[in-house]
Amino acid sequence: MTEHTPGPWKSYNHGNDVIIMQSEMLDDGGMYAYHIATVHDRDGAGTPNAHLIETAPDLLAALEDVRRIVANQLDNSGLLFPARGDKSKLTPEQAHLRERLSMASRIARAAIAKAKESTN
Repeated sequence: MTEHTPGPWKSYNHGNDVIIMQSEMLDDGGMYAYHIATVHDRDGAGTPNAHLIETAPDLLAALEDVRRIVANQLDNSGLLFPARGDKSKLTPEQAHLRERLSMASRIARAAIAKAKESTN
């Protein structure tokens, strides 16, 4: 699978467009810029959309970290819940929180998989 271009990504206004790029220093001291996307900003939504795209590498990394922490809490008798399989000791609030975290973890896993899909 091909990995995405690593961050940080930066956005630059160019007329009615916002261009998202990632720059890399070369061994010879030069610089190479990778074009990530061009967002047309004709209705005012282009700049906020470009900023969202610009943060994608950071958002993906943060989501992976949060997903890993939540999965550890749910699967390995973390600090929030009793040992795996012993849900009888959960208060109603803990049970509700556990269900919400489980749902959020599934959504995060699906979003991470979608972000890492290969188009090959």
